[in-house]
Amino acid sequence: MPEPAPTFGNMPGLTKAAVVLMWILFGFGACGAVASLIVVVLFATQFDALFAYADLPGIPPALWVILILNVGQLIVWTILRGVFAVRICRRDSRARTGAVVLEAVGLGLTVLTWIITAAIGMSYLRDIAMSSDTNVSYSTDFGGNSGSCVGIVLSILVIVFLSMQDSKRWCDR
Repeated sequence: MPEPAPTFGNMPGLTKAAVVLMWILFGFGACGAVASLIVVVLFATQFDALFAYADLPGIPPALWVILILNVGQLIVWTILRGVFAVRICRRDSRARTGAVVLEAVGLGLTVLTWIITAAIGMSYLRDIAMSSDTNVSYSTDFGGNSGSCVGIVLSILVIVFLSMQDSKRWCDR
């Protein structure tokens, strides 16, 4: 008796959950990419008007590089998540492996971005404080990174779900 054609219905539960989570991450990535592009363009063109009330120097060049690389990475990750989700439904083992690697690299880059951004932010605010009489403080809590925290949890779940034996068997045709 021939094996039934691959469908979303006969996919193992954890693999199906991983694909759904990848589509959720795809949606978050698409919205985040659009919002990030708007913010980068707004900052690039309207920085002086936005901060006319404050005596702030321009954004440090290193932060611009991080912003642009971050937006580029977000766009690439979003596209790859969609491609991998479709290919996993078609039982492609390379797509499963690619998705696991993509999410693992994304986790590492997110943590690295947090560290670099915090270091640049601290340096930027220290320069402002030294060049004026402005009282400056900087918080190191991750409250502003709550979106990243949700993405991290979802990425970890995708890695775990796709690493299960049922997922490996499903994708190994």
